[in-house]
Amino acid sequence: AGNATSCSDKPSVLADVVENSWLLSVDSWKPLEKYSILNLANEWGPANSSVWQDSYIGAVAKMRAAGYLSTLMIDAGGCGQDIDDLVHHAAQVFDSDPQKKLRTSLNQSFQSP
Repeated sequence: AGNATSCSDKPSVLADVVENSWLLSVDSWKPLEKYSILNLANEWGPANSSVWQDSYIGAVAKMRAAGYLSTLMIDAGGCGQDIDDLVHHAAQVFDSDPQKKLRTSLNQSFQSP
């Protein structure tokens, strides 16, 4: 999907990446899954939103139904910067995964004072 997902907050963009990138290439990725963490959609999602939560719950369900067993990476919304997605919604997404193999990412840079 490249940069198509970065800073997008449209659920259709996430759904398109899952359907047209991940699900169409499951046979290519299955042999590598024990060595891989798959980032579903780089920096996709609205900030502090149940839309982020619900969209990722649906995406994880589709990935698992397609046979992906590997760890899935889910970036925070708001261009990968929103900690509130993780604080308020990540537990629900994690709990929805039958594999319990999700990781989150927050793309923050920290500077020393």
